[in-house]
Amino acid sequence: MTVPGRHRQLTSGRRASALFLALGAVLIGVPAADALTADSATRPDHPALGGVTRPVAPSAPNQPPAKPAEEPLEPQRIVIDSIGVAAAVDTVGLAADGTLATPTDVARAAWYTGSSRPGGKGPAVIVGHVDSVDGPAVFARLTELEVGDVVTVENGSGTALPFAVSTVTRHPKRSFPSDAVYGASPDAELRLITCGGRYERDGGYVDNVVVFARALTG
Repeated sequence: MTVPGRHRQLTSGRRASALFLALGAVLIGVPAADALTADSATRPDHPALGGVTRPVAPSAPNQPPAKPAEEPLEPQRIVIDSIGVAAAVDTVGLAADGTLATPTDVARAAWYTGSSRPGGKGPAVIVGHVDSVDGPAVFARLTELEVGDVVTVENGSGTALPFAVSTVTRHPKRSFPSDAVYGASPDAELRLITCGGRYERDGGYVDNVVVFARALTG
C-alpha cells in the first residue's frame, strides 16, 4: 500500500539507542554468505537465485568466442531530488546472527552486497536509517516519494542509473515481504528500505518502509 505522511524526528536519546537495531534486526533469514553472488538477489529462507554460470554457445567458424557481459559496478552515491537526498552509498552484508546488517553512518545509505548491483538483472537493495538522536537521517523522507519520482544511483565509473518509483509500501517487521523485496526479476530494479510506523521504546520502529522502483531506459 502507498504510505502517506511525513517523518517524525527522534526526541530522546533512548529512542536512538534502539535505532541501529530496528532496521536490520527483523529482516531475518537472509541466506548464508556462501550462498550469495554479486548479481543474484537473495531472499530470506531461500537459496541464491540465479548466479549460475551458463555455458557459452559455440561460436560460428572463424569467429572469436562471445565475450561475457560486463558486470555492473557497485553503487557509490544515491540522489533523490524530490526529497532532498544526495548521499554516499557504503556496503553492508550479513550480521553475525545472519540478519541484514545496518549502515554505521546515519547520513549515508548502504547497498546490500547479496542483492543485484544497480543496473544488473534483479533487485538492488539499498538501506538507510530514518533518524537518530541528532534528527533526520538519510531516508527520513522516504514515505514522501510518489509514483514516478526518479531515484538516481551513481556507480564507480560515475555513470548515473535512473530508476522510477513504482510503489511505496509499509509493512510490519514481523511480516516483512521477503519474496517481493529479494525475489528474482528479469529486469533491473531497485528497493529502498528504512524504518517506519509507530516507535516503541523497548522495540524500536514496528514497521519497514519499502520503496520499489524500476530502471528507466531510453
